[in-house]
Amino acid sequence: MTILVTGDSGYVGTVLCKQLLNNGHKITGLDLDFFLENDLILYNREYKRLKKDINEIHEDDLKNIETIIHLAGLSNDPLGELNEKLTYKINFDGTINLIEKAKIAGVKNFLYASTQSVYGISENIENEITEDSKNIQPITAYAKSKYKAEQIMLKKKSENFRVVIFRPATVFGPSVNFRSDIVLNNLVASAYLYEKLIIQSDGKPWRPLLHVNDMCQFFIKSIDKADKLNGETINLGYPGYNFQVVDLANKVKKIIPKAKIIIENKKIDNRTYKVSFDKAFKLFKDEINFDLNIERSISELVNYFDKVKSNKEMFEGRKTIRIKQLKYLIENKKFLNK
Repeated sequence: MTILVTGDSGYVGTVLCKQLLNNGHKITGLDLDFFLENDLILYNREYKRLKKDINEIHEDDLKNIETIIHLAGLSNDPLGELNEKLTYKINFDGTINLIEKAKIAGVKNFLYASTQSVYGISENIENEITEDSKNIQPITAYAKSKYKAEQIMLKKKSENFRVVIFRPATVFGPSVNFRSDIVLNNLVASAYLYEKLIIQSDGKPWRPLLHVNDMCQFFIKSIDKADKLNGETINLGYPGYNFQVVDLANKVKKIIPKAKIIIENKKIDNRTYKVSFDKAFKLFKDEINFDLNIERSISELVNYFDKVKSNKEMFEGRKTIRIKQLKYLIENKKFLNK
């Protein structure tokens, strides 16, 4: 049987598919390839691929698929605000269409990448938010569309159709299809290129972190125990690894000492939350390494930037900033703004 990965050509999807293949799995990728041209490293995706909108998926496309790992979507808050109607069409309508067709086709496992953005603003920042918290306050179209999809898909689960929802922390780390528009990747790239750690907010918002390799391992390790996880919602991250943005900047500065921290305080970032990862630890402590070494991971990113010969155009342009790529596609009528 085969694993279908939606969003296979993206930042996380590229890493996940490589790990799945290395583990001996047979995979099919599904993506509209909006970001495929943004690969920073030459990479051949040598597996079956479908270039198709998830809103147009038919059960015939899902024959012989045992597990779906659903990553595809407009994947952060600024992208969601670019066009709310489009965000809901992709993140909600497309997801529900996919899960309905999957159930008809006899898919056994549906593993969904949601987001911790559903938590929005913590009422009490001293308390870590658990999966069953009543403090679900999505404040952006992206977060609202993902949370709405969660609620519907849980009603679809059954003994023969297992649904598992993952809410990953803010992801970081190298990928063939890299993103510089997420917090730690952005800070390290800024320090690397300009010797400046520019924080546009006041630096106080809290962010939990998750290495892209570990996010992929959570999904892979869930395939064989989806029956035990059926109906669960799981925060993905490491217990005790919630950081304020300014704390992350200080960690980057330890690795790149010449970098100067600049707090511009240009915008207010209302998204701030501390998240509990006790559930993930309990379920995966024997399979995932929860001892994240952030300094080592920052050094890993520096080595990656050396490898891809990172430059200003790459860091500030559509190659690594998703919203700029989407605007480019819309302006050039390669992606119609319907």
